[in-house]
Amino acid sequence: MNEPRTGLDRATAQALSKALGGALSTRLEDRICYSFDATDLRSLPDAVGWPSTTAQVAALARVALRSGLAVVPRGAGTGYTGGSIPVAGGVVLSFEKMNHILSVDAARRIAVVEPGVVNNNLRECVEALGLFYPPDPASLKVSTIGGNVAEGAGGPRTVLYGTTRDYVVGLEIVMPDGAVIATGVLSNVPETGWDVGTLVVGSEGTLAIVTKIALRLSEHPESFATLWAEFPSLHDAARTVATLTAEGLPLSVLEVLDSETYACAHEYVRGCRPATSPEGALLLELEGDEAELARGAEKVRELLVAGGATGIVEATSEAEREEIWE
Repeated sequence: MNEPRTGLDRATAQALSKALGGALSTRLEDRICYSFDATDLRSLPDAVGWPSTTAQVAALARVALRSGLAVVPRGAGTGYTGGSIPVAGGVVLSFEKMNHILSVDAARRIAVVEPGVVNNNLRECVEALGLFYPPDPASLKVSTIGGNVAEGAGGPRTVLYGTTRDYVVGLEIVMPDGAVIATGVLSNVPETGWDVGTLVVGSEGTLAIVTKIALRLSEHPESFATLWAEFPSLHDAARTVATLTAEGLPLSVLEVLDSETYACAHEYVRGCRPATSPEGALLLELEGDEAELARGAEKVRELLVAGGATGIVEATSEAEREEIWE
């Protein structure tokens, strides 16, 4: 068999493995598993490593720099931008072992996590304390906080809360030469000059490797009102989006879907394509206290009808809300 061989010489592979305490593989099956993301574009790395500490990441970075190797940090590989694909070979660093929620300060509303923490696990943890972590990419049950930071991930709640960038208040990062830098609330040194943390968020792992993240939390919303509306055309749905946003309603979610997107989602969840698909549809959610929601939902329904909606469903229970989201 003409099996693709790793480009690492024995000495370099041993040095990389020593840096990670032995948690390194050059086996073809491991390299294949970490060669692609959700785009399904593929490029084989020369090795895959699984660090457990910041010190290990720093040690590997120093070896890689001396050897002229690319280092590609990787979360869960759910991104669609190619950020975790090792196009230049080198070493993929998978952070699945660094998956701990290190602390949650309810009084300061700050959580400190390792990059391998799954987004939804953090959300469930802080919700038990009456707090809320708003950024929720569509892959929140799989994607990691480190990947969200690297990609500057958004999500359906961006309309009200913003993106991951708006919640990062501190980072611990490993530079290409192995130097470890702490920023924001994780730093004990007053920051001057450029805000390095802001530069790193959204840089797709090209500037530094994130090994610890401090995140701002919000108070958990008192109640939600969730609606689904279908329209005779995508134009009608989009026009209604403009009308809704102009009203200043407490909308945290306002997603528009065309017929093919709806059909693909239905096929993914239900296992088959639907008999018919709405030409345009909106998924909406409002947040606030019950009185505010009652007024807001009533106004939303009026605007949806005025915009030509042919069908409106409003969740009346948590089960119905989950069904709409699914």
